[in-house]
Amino acid sequence: EMRAMLLRELQDLVPVVKDRCMSEGWSDMLSGQQLQPQEVNLYHLTHHYICPRTAPETGITVRLQRCIEGVELRPGMVVAQVDPSSSRVMAVAEGTLLEANVAAGELLVEVTRA
Repeated sequence: EMRAMLLRELQDLVPVVKDRCMSEGWSDMLSGQQLQPQEVNLYHLTHHYICPRTAPETGITVRLQRCIEGVELRPGMVVAQVDPSSSRVMAVAEGTLLEANVAAGELLVEVTRA
């Protein structure tokens, strides 16, 4: 289902943002600067609150388009998918690497933010 949020639904998120922004230490995805609740915008809310709650509960297998030479892929490392066509270098999805089969061009990733 795809639908927009109503204004009252957005207003219901104000206490959530006030509580979680501080307790979870939300930061801006581009600058890394710590956020205050009054600075949180919809991009921040999506990144820190919505995406982690909508990520698949099980790992997914993704195909590598290319692997960075000299980078050893190890289980437990955090990996990120970025949109190369975007002018803002921001992660589209993040996850923890469970298994890597570089020869086959496959990674098994537990998605933590989609």
